[in-house]
Amino acid sequence: MTHPHISMAVHNCARFSNQPTSLHEQVVERSGNYLVHTKDLGLIFHPDTSGAINMFIHANFVDTWKGNLPMECVLSRTGYVITYNGCPVQWGSKLQSEIVLSTTEAEYIALSMAARELIPLH
Repeated sequence: MTHPHISMAVHNCARFSNQPTSLHEQVVERSGNYLVHTKDLGLIFHPDTSGAINMFIHANFVDTWKGNLPMECVLSRTGYVITYNGCPVQWGSKLQSEIVLSTTEAEYIALSMAARELIPLH
């Protein structure tokens, strides 16, 4: 079983594993409590028969550059879900590799990142 809905919290805590704070400890504790209390719950998908592959993307544009922040604090985040017959088959949430200047640019990069997952280039 996997829990994609907590992947962002886990990823953000992992980024600070070399210098965790009490805030990170609280997030890890809350995530653990959430998993313990929801272990018997799940999602039920009802696939359609269309044979359609859909890709949904979203980018979170970060526009708060302050010169003393580390670079990973000003990178936008891409999130995507790829579905087949209405059921998710692949998803991800990743930091973008470059600093962007607009929401539009962040969305284009998100589209490119997700499309490379949908259509692997060998």
